[in-house]
Amino acid sequence: MFFDRLFWFRVTCFFIVNVIAIQRNIPYIRFSKTLTFIKPMLLKELLKSKGLKQKWLADKIGVSEVTVSNWCAGKSVPQKAHLQKISEILEVPVKTIINI
Repeated sequence: MFFDRLFWFRVTCFFIVNVIAIQRNIPYIRFSKTLTFIKPMLLKELLKSKGLKQKWLADKIGVSEVTVSNWCAGKSVPQKAHLQKISEILEVPVKTIINI
């Protein structure tokens, strides 16, 4: 009985958070059981401060320039593997790029 309540509580919370994020166009990443929100403007500022172009970052990561542009604009979010690559290339911790 308790398991059923806990399960439905988690499902309900996840649904509510997803609806809010979608309604407000907030990009998020789902890591296993938690939602992590990225800071899109920070990625853009990091590139600008280091004098790097989105195209250069896209080539280094192996994605299209449009994909990086969408990350910077907050239209989509990078996958966990791409976040690791971004943090290595820009020499910043992943925690700096995402809200934890």
